[in-house]
Amino acid sequence: MPMIQHSVLCRSLNLNRFTGEIPPTIGNLQNLYWLDLADNQLSGSIPVSSGNTPGLDRLTQAKHFHFGRNRLSGAIPESLFHSNMTLLHL
Repeated sequence: MPMIQHSVLCRSLNLNRFTGEIPPTIGNLQNLYWLDLADNQLSGSIPVSSGNTPGLDRLTQAKHFHFGRNRLSGAIPESLFHSNMTLLHL
């Protein structure tokens, strides 16, 4: 994945043929409000925070997650859902 900066507000990375797991460090983008990873070949589970390891649950300003049409597995973490969320595509 490309280098990601903390000031990023919107990241549309769909249709890029990305493979592997979703990098948990995306959770460091505290101002991110839009994350679209749809239509790739991502696998594994949706990363959530654990100790000092970041996860997507840290994106508390997010209004939109789109993970559809990947190869993700496991349960959808409840910690992704918060009162600010308006749209979630899984």
